[in-house]
Amino acid sequence: MHHKVQLSVGSQDKILSKEQKKFNELLEKIKAMKQNIVEMRAINANFHKQAAAVIAPAQKRNLEANQNLILALDKVIAIHKLTKKQYKKFCSIMQAELEDILGRVDGSEAPNVLIFKDLYKKYAKMSYEDRQKQMMKEVNQMTGGMFESMFGFDMNDLMENMNDPEKMEAFMAEKMREQHEAQHAEQQARAEKQAERQANKPKNAAQLKKEAAEKEMSKTTKQIYMDLVKNFHPDQEQDEKEILRKTAIMQEVVAAYQEDNFIKLLELQMTLLENRENSFSRLDDKQLKHFTKVLQDQLRTLRNEYQQVSPNPSNNPYHQLFDEQEWLRKLKVERAATQLEHQVKQFENTIEAVQTQEGLKQFVKEFDLPEEFDLAGVPFFDF
Repeated sequence: MHHKVQLSVGSQDKILSKEQKKFNELLEKIKAMKQNIVEMRAINANFHKQAAAVIAPAQKRNLEANQNLILALDKVIAIHKLTKKQYKKFCSIMQAELEDILGRVDGSEAPNVLIFKDLYKKYAKMSYEDRQKQMMKEVNQMTGGMFESMFGFDMNDLMENMNDPEKMEAFMAEKMREQHEAQHAEQQARAEKQAERQANKPKNAAQLKKEAAEKEMSKTTKQIYMDLVKNFHPDQEQDEKEILRKTAIMQEVVAAYQEDNFIKLLELQMTLLENRENSFSRLDDKQLKHFTKVLQDQLRTLRNEYQQVSPNPSNNPYHQLFDEQEWLRKLKVERAATQLEHQVKQFENTIEAVQTQEGLKQFVKEFDLPEEFDLAGVPFFDF
C-alpha cells in the first residue's frame, strides 16, 4: 500500500481546535518516529558492518603485536639483569598486560592462550583462573549484601558455577525464575488488596471520567474496525487481484483489532479511506483528550525503541564511533584504525628497544602502571 496518510481530523476547510491540532501533531510524530526506527536499524547494521571491515583487521594486528611484545619481554628478562625494585615492577607490568591480553582471547581458540596463561602464572604467582576467582571474591566483599539485595542470591553461589557455562546458565535461569515468581506473587497480592479497596470505595469523578473515555475508545475502535470490514471484506469481490488485495488488507485489520491497537486501525482507516472523514472527526475535545494521552504513551514507547535500535553497547561494539552524520562516522572509524596501527608500530619499536639492558630498564621506568592494574578486562584500546 503506497497511499498518502491524511492525518486530519474533520473536513479540510474546517478550523481545527487546539486539541484536534495536538492530536494531528502526535500522529505525525508517531509516523515519523516509526520511519526513524526503520532507518536507524538499517543505519546501525550497515555501520556495524563497515566499522568491523576496517577496525577488526587492525584490532587483530594490534593484538598480535601486543602478544609479540609480551613474548619478547619474557625472553629478554632471562638475559638482562634488573634490580629487585625494577624486577618487581616488571612482574606487575607483565601481569597487567597478560590480564589485558587474556581478557581478549580467553575462551577463544587462539593458539597462544595456554602460553599466556603459563606466563601469567609465572609472573603473578597464581593461575589466571584463581586470580579471576580472587577478584570476584574481593568484589563480593566490597559490595557486601548489596548484590544479594539487588539480585536475590549470594555471590558465592555464583562463583561455584563460574567455570561451567551450562551450570552458570541453569543457575541464572533458576534464580531469575525464582525472583520473577516472587515478584509476581507480591504484585498479585498487592493488586488483589488494591482491587478489594477499590471495590469498597465509591468512584470519584476522575475515575468515572476515565471509564467513560475508555468506553468511548472501545466504541470508536470497534467503529473503525467495522468501517474497514465493510469496505474491504473480499467476499463480494469477483476480480482475483482485488480478492488478494482485500484479503491482505483484512489480515492487517483483524490483527490490529485483536491486539486492540486502535492507532494501527486509525492509520489503516486514514490510509485506505483517505478521501473520507475519519471516525475521530466526530469526537469533541473532551473525548479526544483521552486518545491524545494514548498517542503520547505510544510516542514515548517508540522513542525508547529508537534508543534501543541506535548503536549502543548491547548491539554494536563500535557504538562509541557512531555519529549521526555519515562522513563523520567514516572519519572516526578511519582514525580509530589509524591509532590502532600506530600502536602496532609502538609495540614493534618497543620490542627492538628492550633487546638491550638499558632499553629494558628504560621501558620499565617509563611504563605507567594503572593504579588498579590487576583488574582483568581492562579495554586494550579506548575508542
